[in-house]
Amino acid sequence: MPQDRRTLRAQLQRDRQQFAIRLVVAATGEELEASLLVWPGEAVAGLLRRIESLGHGLPLGHRLALVHGSTRLSEGATLRQSEVKAGETLAVVRVKERLLLSGSFDRTLRLWDVNLESQEPTTLLEATRAVVALAADLATQRILVGFS
Repeated sequence: MPQDRRTLRAQLQRDRQQFAIRLVVAATGEELEASLLVWPGEAVAGLLRRIESLGHGLPLGHRLALVHGSTRLSEGATLRQSEVKAGETLAVVRVKERLLLSGSFDRTLRLWDVNLESQEPTTLLEATRAVVALAADLATQRILVGFS
């Protein structure tokens, strides 16, 4: 039985070396430095949550993103789907969210993140009248809405 465990442990170690991706996280000027062992089937969104948990939070209006070469990885994909291979380097970058607030004659108030191409907007309000005026303050997270 101990031989079987050693054999399994050795196989797991070989699999790790062959399939694992080492991700080095270092943020200049911040207290965030770590080395993570990640798997090709791991979701980008889950990996970003793991990285965020290592730090002290992000400033309001910022988020982390993973970059492979010159391509920002989609949060809805896995590392394998993003064609990240063992031994390759991923960069962790902090990006400022670019939010767009829209109001419409269809009586909705929507919030768009223009950094995420495929994400549908978040409907914040479905009103009984058309939205004709908007004002927003990101710092206080308040929105003023004018209706027809």
